[in-house]
Amino acid sequence: ARVTNISQEGVNHLQKLMVFSVYEDKEDTFRQVIDWDSITSRITQGVEVRADFRESFVKKLDAGERFTSKWIRERNAAIRGGGSFSFVKLHVDGPSTQAVFRLIDQLGGANFYGLVLGTMSDGGVRGIDIYDYGKAELISQSLRRSYLAFAAAASPKLRSQLKGWEAAFVDHAEDF
Repeated sequence: ARVTNISQEGVNHLQKLMVFSVYEDKEDTFRQVIDWDSITSRITQGVEVRADFRESFVKKLDAGERFTSKWIRERNAAIRGGGSFSFVKLHVDGPSTQAVFRLIDQLGGANFYGLVLGTMSDGGVRGIDIYDYGKAELISQSLRRSYLAFAAAASPKLRSQLKGWEAAFVDHAEDF
């Protein structure tokens, strides 16, 4: 859901949690910022597979814990020894609102991450995805490619349901 009426207090709270989670290597804090159900839904959307396959894939993601651990660990390693991770701005682009963060590693390399904001059923705001400016894609898109490859291997009929880049990707997944 698009965030249209977010308070500065809400943005401040999220950005502090995000920065704290990176600097202090705190996975549990990062999981408070991210709504993994939303990301999982984006990854699996429109892909008809057996329920047990979907549940198994989601379980392998450990509801985001494995990805969270890697993401936080990599960002924390990049700032150790003089790098930084900081909130830059709130960016509204059409239906998407992002809290944008800048990572500068100890060698001076930089990347930006956009925490895509969404309103939760309780009225709170959390990250429903992360846009990696260096890769020019959402994390859900990266993870969806893995999901499609595994899903197609488990359900050969899936290939006929896919169109465009997803069909082409599945056709050539073994090449990767």
